[in-house]
Amino acid sequence: MWRASSSVRHPAPGAAPRSGFTLVEVLIAILIFGILTAMTYRALTGVLETRRRVEQENRKWRTIAYALTRIEQDIGASLNRPVRDAGGIMRPAFVGNPVPIAGEGQLMLTRTGQLDAEGYETAPLRVGYVLRDGVLLQLSWPVLDQGVRTNPTMTPLLSGIQRLEFAYAGASGQPTPFWPQTGVAGTDALPAAIAMRITFVSGEQLSRMFARAPSFTQ
Repeated sequence: MWRASSSVRHPAPGAAPRSGFTLVEVLIAILIFGILTAMTYRALTGVLETRRRVEQENRKWRTIAYALTRIEQDIGASLNRPVRDAGGIMRPAFVGNPVPIAGEGQLMLTRTGQLDAEGYETAPLRVGYVLRDGVLLQLSWPVLDQGVRTNPTMTPLLSGIQRLEFAYAGASGQPTPFWPQTGVAGTDALPAAIAMRITFVSGEQLSRMFARAPSFTQ
């Protein structure tokens, strides 16, 4: 009768050693690979998230810079030329009203024309800026003296805005949220400087001072 033996067989002298990995070695290798993969994935995710935030910030500040440039160019080219509104009433060349009526801007002004594709200057323009539904809009009227159905073109410049504020300083240097300054001599003149403050929904604030260049009457 055969008897079970618990003895371990040893390779015969001179035999080649056995190749391969044990099950424990394979499990340890898989565990190490999994840990390294998780660490690599986390690091890569962090890099991609940082890159996304940087690109988002760059887009935001490029948009802000573009909007500020548009406002600065319009104010710098302001012209002391009153206009006639849709109701036939003469309005000052430069108007600042923190609570404008429908169809008007918080800031409205007459500015010199722009250069066309052939290098010729176009006719003077009537432009304005207003905050509506969290969006800063640039208003542009097709003509200076408006008719009954003259409506401005609205171009969105910035979004995510909670509050838009302007302040105007005349020859005395005293700022006011309105322009012209009622009861002040020379109210038909243009302000010497305009301060703007934008409060974003995120709580960030952006302040800018625009010094108006000397202008002439047309």
